[in-house]
Parts: sequence; C-alpha cells; structure tokens
Amino acid sequence: MAPASSTTTIGESSRKSSPPFLQRWELLLPTRSQAKEAWGSIAAACIVIDRVRGATLQRLRKDRKNLSFRPSEQIDRFAIRLSTLKQQMARHGDKDL
Repeated sequence: MAPASSTTTIGESSRKSSPPFLQRWELLLPTRSQAKEAWGSIAAACIVIDRVRGATLQRLRKDRKNLSFRPSEQIDRFAIRLSTLKQQMARHGDKDL
C-alpha cells in the first residue's frame, strides 16, 4: 500500500470516500469547536431544508390548482403532466394527494 500524499489531510481523504450527501456536513462540521455548535449548524440547515420543501409544495399546489387541459394538447401529454406533478408533490411530502 502506498503512503498517503503529504499534501492530503485525513479530512480530505475521508471526504473523497464519503457519499455526496455527507460531504457537505464533513466540510461544515470540522470547523466547529464544540458539539453544541455542530448540532446548531445541523439544526439550522434542517430548518432551511424544511422551508424550501414548504415553498416548493406551495408552488406545486398552485400548479395543481391551475392545471388545465390545453386545447391542442393530447390526452397522453396531459396525463404525463398530471402524473409528474403528483410525483413531485409526493416526493416533497404532500399528504393531501
């Protein structure tokens, strides 16, 4: 096994092997000096994610309310638009389908 490069730090090597969704946290958390600060950062990020999810759901509900069949549209195309809208709403946690 070849020794690690002198320019690569332990954090960098673990970051390269981590899944993409964890890389964001690994970049953020080592800068925090205390566990309380780290948990505060995680909580703040989760709040932002919930707000974005809520705004997206609000937009999707508006799209569903305004959904109508276009005069020159084929039935298959309308069904695909409706199905896609329902899938997006379900993915963002809408319970009112």
